[in-house]
Amino acid sequence: MANADHADAHSAAEQRIAELEEQLRRERKISGALKKRIQFMLDNSQDAYSMLLLTRDISQRVDEHKQMQEALKRSELANQAKSLFLANMSHEIRTPLNTILGMSELLLESSLSREQVSRVEVLANASDGLMALINDILDLSKIEAEQLSLEKAPLILSDLVHGVQSIFKLQAENKGLKLTVEVDPDLPCHVMGDLQRLRQILLNLTGNAVKFTQQGEVKISFERVDSDQTLFMVQDTGIGIPLEQQQSIFSPFQQADSSITRRFGGTGLGLYISAQLVKAMGGCLCVESTPQVGSRFYFSLAMPQAREQTEHPPVRGPRPQARPAGADQTAQALRILLVDDSLDNRNLIQAYLKCSPHELVMSEHGADAVEKVKGERFNLIFMDLQMPIMDGITATQEIRQWERDRGFTPTPIIALTAHAMKEHEERSLQAGCNFHLTKPIKKQRLLDIIQQHARTPLETC
Repeated sequence: MANADHADAHSAAEQRIAELEEQLRRERKISGALKKRIQFMLDNSQDAYSMLLLTRDISQRVDEHKQMQEALKRSELANQAKSLFLANMSHEIRTPLNTILGMSELLLESSLSREQVSRVEVLANASDGLMALINDILDLSKIEAEQLSLEKAPLILSDLVHGVQSIFKLQAENKGLKLTVEVDPDLPCHVMGDLQRLRQILLNLTGNAVKFTQQGEVKISFERVDSDQTLFMVQDTGIGIPLEQQQSIFSPFQQADSSITRRFGGTGLGLYISAQLVKAMGGCLCVESTPQVGSRFYFSLAMPQAREQTEHPPVRGPRPQARPAGADQTAQALRILLVDDSLDNRNLIQAYLKCSPHELVMSEHGADAVEKVKGERFNLIFMDLQMPIMDGITATQEIRQWERDRGFTPTPIIALTAHAMKEHEERSLQAGCNFHLTKPIKKQRLLDIIQQHARTPLETC
């Protein structure tokens, strides 16, 4: 792959520069020793005309060192350009996807015929697939740039495995498959680990197992194998993988053979990303498989027992069923400011809140939002980051400064943006946002965020 070759070349250049720098250090050390020796001979010689002079031309190595440094700089600039391209691509695709997925969800909540529901679900599923591909490409970029970050926090393994099961339950039932889970009773209830990345790995492995199994069973199991080692396993009775192809499936954009792609689809990124995530956590993703019998994917990770209990957000399950018109209402009406330059996104959020008692005020750019905050008070602000006239980062900073100058309690500001890179989240939080929410966003997620972050009661200006 071109990306892998580029990464190897970059690494080789860094190694060669280190070797050249070490050679130059040795040459300078030898040169210094010779100078001292010559000076000693001059100081102690009775014959002014006798001396020893040794020289060595290292200009070629100096030139080579300079060339390698320039090559490394070009490689770093290329990496920066690629990261910028991926960030922009992600932003530009997420923005319309937010509207497509959101409106699809609202359509499914309306009165549709069975045929119409089926068509909208096809649209929504295709959009979900595109969103998953974008996330995979971003993860691949982070892995290649060695920028993949992991978290360690308390989590509940039983909740995790049952959440994953709930996502694929309907799909498995439609294929006539038995989808089971098995959790070792010796496992502690709460352990330390990266919940989101573990979920990503298990969703990938389980999704593959269900996809490539036509009859029989898919089983997800967690087992305690040591004092703090947990064995994670997903096994199936699917099509299996020939022995000679079992290692290639962990390479990017690879599947067992081209017929797999034609028959089942997919990019071949999932297993590679999962293997790299497991490796980053200190484990190794392994496979045992027999064609026409089934496959077993497994890995072991250190998961020490957590000292404190925790609650974590549930794994996203199947699409929600339609809710009654008044189901979104909360006990108190809130004043919410939405700042977004996209008319489609503003219309979507307005549609999400149509059945709620909340009052929604809208701005098209940051400068207008700052003026509205100075004249009115809000329970919550949703702030886009990339907008004309004034961006969301600057607007948030100005709002926070205005609040500090007047001694006001800060209004909760949620960054609601199509920027999904870690550096964008860090920038928004540093500017004063309370939370970073990446598009596309589902209706229930939006309502949950409002409930969690909205401030009550309001202060007067």
